[in-house]
Amino acid sequence: MRVGPSIVTKRFTLMCRDHEALAFTWNVPERRVVGHVRLIDITYVPWGALDLNERPNRSTIGSWMQHRSIPTLRPNVVRRLRDVGIDDPETLLALGTGASLSDQYWLRTEDSDLTWKRVNFFTNEFDLRLGQYLTAQDSQSTGRLAEMIAHDLGIASESPDSSLGGNLPKRWEIRDGVRVLVKRSSSAYGQEPMNEVLASRLCERLDIDHVPYTAETDGLTWESICPCMVDGHTELVSAWHSVASCQKKNHESRAAWYLRACAEHGLDASGDIERMLVVDHILCNFDRHWSNFGVLADAESRVWLRCAPLFDMGESLWCDRRPGEGLGGYRIPSWGGSRPFLHRIDSQLERFCTDLSWLDPSALDGFGDMVASELERLPMVAFVKGRAESIGRAVDERARRVIRQTESCARVRLRTTLSLAPHS
Repeated sequence: MRVGPSIVTKRFTLMCRDHEALAFTWNVPERRVVGHVRLIDITYVPWGALDLNERPNRSTIGSWMQHRSIPTLRPNVVRRLRDVGIDDPETLLALGTGASLSDQYWLRTEDSDLTWKRVNFFTNEFDLRLGQYLTAQDSQSTGRLAEMIAHDLGIASESPDSSLGGNLPKRWEIRDGVRVLVKRSSSAYGQEPMNEVLASRLCERLDIDHVPYTAETDGLTWESICPCMVDGHTELVSAWHSVASCQKKNHESRAAWYLRACAEHGLDASGDIERMLVVDHILCNFDRHWSNFGVLADAESRVWLRCAPLFDMGESLWCDRRPGEGLGGYRIPSWGGSRPFLHRIDSQLERFCTDLSWLDPSALDGFGDMVASELERLPMVAFVKGRAESIGRAVDERARRVIRQTESCARVRLRTTLSLAPHS
């Protein structure tokens, strides 16, 4: 018996900690909100569930629910869920509370007496088997875990992995009391975990706030590990959710739109955006989309506190490029959106980085050699002769371009200062 058809609708109260925000009915097989939406307290409605009039409706709530589910683009996720009798990621989400380790929202059914203290994953232990099942690589582990989950769907519903976004295979674990995110590669060269470590090293050199990553291997495959960036009192508001209720003005760039949305909440994000674009340029990060940068907010007061530290930089360093394809920049097709502000990713450095006085060029010395040395540790990279060295040289060239932009910004500032100086 499949789970999808057996559950037609569920009436949920969308909660923020112990605050009731709104009540709605979710049609599970059709993956949409139906019937009347009852607004209870607008203060605690997720920013991503608001429309341009700063009100929730069936469409915005449905979009929020779908974005909260595991992406269907993640390798094997749909097939593995169906193997245990769960039709799709949205059905999985509806089986449980939908609690996450990125924010304080959760779903309470009408007949439930659950509280935030009992359901949150920040202080409570949680079942690890769903995440292990979705990321397992050997058939023996997959089969054993599938059998357990199929016989007890509570295993699947009582896990933060049911609300974990992103396309790479990943899972939550608890190590020495710390909630950590474990991610592995999906590319042919297996670079993504080591790319995360190298991104951390670059941020350390440039003194940029970031989520620290380490990597470990079983001898064949590598995984990256990072601590949860929020706690039981804060939440990540993605850039996409940040602008959900902020109308983009005509002729306003996407960067200006995002900065204006932050400014309306009392936050100057310009310096943080500039730092993000510099790091992404050096690493040739082609996956900086509007769900992997944003701000941190206080879940209780709803105040936007600061920009989120940089995270999720694994899809970089040309990890998708095969021999002969070259190590140039990326251009996102018009139908594919922008990453994050322009279709031609490399153009963002000159367009939006206009005050690089914070950057110490000497911090980039030798970074390309470090990149080559670390990537050479990966079996599939080392197998392709010269790949690691070529990537290291390409990184150094991109670092030199950043330094040239730093010098150009300094000249502009000097000319501006001289033009404003009083003439004798």
